[in-house]
Amino acid sequence: MGRFWGEKYVSLESPIRCGDCFGGIPLYRLPATRDDEYGDIITWESDYKACDTLQMNCSTGERFGLSQLSKHDSSLAIRGREICNRITVTTGIPTYYYLLKSSGKGLKAEQARKCPSCKGEWLLQEPLHGLFNFQCDGCRLLSNIAWSVRSIG
Repeated sequence: MGRFWGEKYVSLESPIRCGDCFGGIPLYRLPATRDDEYGDIITWESDYKACDTLQMNCSTGERFGLSQLSKHDSSLAIRGREICNRITVTTGIPTYYYLLKSSGKGLKAEQARKCPSCKGEWLLQEPLHGLFNFQCDGCRLLSNIAWSVRSIG
């Protein structure tokens, strides 16, 4: 299935998850991504959490944090996607990067969204792990229906 890349707000788990069971994969179980260590992953994760905190606190830097988490071409996403690519190359297992989608204009508009990178179709028939509504295998991106328009229940 592959691996997923992303992080939840306030978590001590690895940012890398198994594509089959969605459990965290400890970094020591992966080949080192740079200089025989995991410094690039650890610093990326720290930056991701900082951006997530900014957007969750909804005050200072909210737009910046949200932009970094939700845009495929933000500096945070570019670094994360490069790490995903290195993991894919060293393990042979496709590794996907998660893009947050917090607000949208309605469910139909959300379902019509295209992959932000290649503009291709990426809506899944069924949400993956109950979280991801979008998956682009070519760009190795995942996303969700905007939290603001999701139906509850």
